[in-house]
Amino acid sequence: MTCRHEGFHGIRTNYDRAGEVLVFNWTCERCGATLGEVRRERYRPRFERRVNGRQGAVVR
Repeated sequence: MTCRHEGFHGIRTNYDRAGEVLVFNWTCERCGATLGEVRRERYRPRFERRVNGRQGAVVR
């Protein structure tokens, strides 16, 4: 049975490391197929140490 993508749709993201870009895509909730691109946003995670010496966190 082939999905007609007529139900609910969601948005999923993928990260393009080479381009440092988050890509937001429309997806079919039923079958998970990518239906189209919503937008692209430049993003580069960076690491910052906390002042108290514990491990740092990824911040934007």
